[in-house]
Amino acid sequence: MPSSHKSWIDKRIEAMNRKIARSANARAMTEHLLCEFDRLNNTKCNNKKEYKAWISINGNQ
Repeated sequence: MPSSHKSWIDKRIEAMNRKIARSANARAMTEHLLCEFDRLNNTKCNNKKEYKAWISINGNQ
């Protein structure tokens, strides 16, 4: 039986997908969010608070 619990990363990706779907120019919004999507997939942070702290220190890499 699959778990219905979603991680903070899953929730953030769903929010990004909603922003893309609701934007007037979906392609531009997608290009804008690509870096964040890549960071989310490669992050080793355990929660959103750690992720935000890491971003504020390291910037948008």
